[in-house]
Amino acid sequence: MEHRERHCPAPPPRCLVRMPAGYRLPVPWPRSRDMIWYNNVPHPKLVEYKKDQNWVTKSGDYLVFPGGGTQFKDGVARYIQFVEQIMPTIQWGTHTRTVLDVGCGVASFGGYLLDRNVITMSLAPKDEHEAQIQFALERGIPAFLGVIGTQKLPFPDNAFDVVHCARCRVHWYAPLDSCILPSAVSSSDETSNSPLLWPERLIRYASVPDDSATIEKFDADTKYWKQVISEVCYNDFPVNWSSVRNVMDMNAGYGGFAAALVDKPLWVMNVVPIGQSDTLPVIFSRGLIGVYHDWCESFNTYPRTYDVLHMSDLLGSLTKRCDILEVAAEIDRILRPGRWLVLKDTMDMIKKMRPVLRSLHYETVIVKRQFLVGKKTFWRPRR
Repeated sequence: MEHRERHCPAPPPRCLVRMPAGYRLPVPWPRSRDMIWYNNVPHPKLVEYKKDQNWVTKSGDYLVFPGGGTQFKDGVARYIQFVEQIMPTIQWGTHTRTVLDVGCGVASFGGYLLDRNVITMSLAPKDEHEAQIQFALERGIPAFLGVIGTQKLPFPDNAFDVVHCARCRVHWYAPLDSCILPSAVSSSDETSNSPLLWPERLIRYASVPDDSATIEKFDADTKYWKQVISEVCYNDFPVNWSSVRNVMDMNAGYGGFAAALVDKPLWVMNVVPIGQSDTLPVIFSRGLIGVYHDWCESFNTYPRTYDVLHMSDLLGSLTKRCDILEVAAEIDRILRPGRWLVLKDTMDMIKKMRPVLRSLHYETVIVKRQFLVGKKTFWRPRR
């Protein structure tokens, strides 16, 4: 699998990614789980390859996902029900909240688990089936590009409640036990790393080995972002939240931003940057998902895959190691046209980023002298 890993040239190119011909705003959720615009992800090879397996079909201007596949002969919804019947302790949506789906195909398993209040990190490489992860993200399903055979995945130990692998042919680099949360020692054991049931675990601090967080910091972070979301983001930002599905928090901290949005029909990819406090175990213990990442490198996703990118107090430390232009180019690559960057930082950092965004034809506004909101347009430079 080594040939499928990322191999970035040195120095990396600094360029803007063009949109495919006929690109338009994505189909809104929840319709997008079942159909997406073909022109947004025009991959005829995968459609032809999988046409007899009930994965995906082309219907007019759409790609349609019937909810089947090689391993789901009777449909993925029935498969999910069958798993719970043979393993009653799995208790989708209460005992089981976070799932890693290895070799996810077009991520229908994760898409239908959302009906059960389960959030799934669908994982697959870019392989001979082309851009399956791009399909998943266009559908509004959490997904991540990753090579399993040769690299340690960017997740902490004991992160997921369930690891699902359907015909994935993976030689695990280490025993699978280290990837799955252990069972609770007792319901009253304060030092147990086992999560509470969902949704109680979202607002409870879990003691994680080797983590220096305190209950006070956790509670303050949760309270702060709940207040900011309700009083500022919903009222003062020029963001149409009803059109938002895929969200990324580029410096997630304890996951307070994602926790404050949990009642909205969206999901958040929580990113803990390299060099920041290791809070990702806390994020997973809350029933949220995320990854480690170095923002001086490209993120493992396709272009135009997120509706909102949120960056809080990160630019100062980031620009000590890499150029702000490269950070802006990566933001532009990930963000969908017509969607938003929300930057919280000092006015000095905002003044550095705003002209860069304007040079890319973003519409920008400063809110309360601490937030910069930039809306990406459909502009692309001429050849």
